[in-house]
Amino acid sequence: MVAVFQLFDGLQVVYSGALRGLTDVRVPTAVAFAAYWGAAIPAGYYFGVKGDDGLMGIWIALAAGLSLAALALGLRFRWMTR
Repeated sequence: MVAVFQLFDGLQVVYSGALRGLTDVRVPTAVAFAAYWGAAIPAGYYFGVKGDDGLMGIWIALAAGLSLAALALGLRFRWMTR
């Protein structure tokens, strides 16, 4: 699970850096905030603490939040470079 986490983390970091190079910082910050605090943290609490998945549930939720961030940042990069 950590390998999947690292894959999505790498993707979102690359897209974030590319958007920073295009002087786009506000939207990526909002995307990251929404993906982490709006999706990953609540899902991790739900699956890892309240549910039966424990630590694996937290890792899955965090990887899902990173994948949402990577997808949104990738779409933003594609839109900005057209």
